[in-house]
Amino acid sequence: MLNTRVQKYLSKINPSISEHGKKIIIKCGLAVAASDGIIDDSEVSLINDIAQSMEMSSNHLKGILQEMPSEKPTFSQN
Repeated sequence: MLNTRVQKYLSKINPSISEHGKKIIIKCGLAVAASDGIIDDSEVSLINDIAQSMEMSSNHLKGILQEMPSEKPTFSQN
């Protein structure tokens, strides 16, 4: 679950962030999540919360996820 303060902050600055900026924020979050080699369900949930706070569509988020290298991070099966 996304920290309420972070969620409020992202919602507040959302109007001033370009679509490219939102993409960069998501990619940075994914890079941190993948740093141990596995992106688990809680990390995916957090990335989804971040995207929702920035009013990013699920299709836009899916597109970003598809751009990420497929051979590096693996998703847990939990």
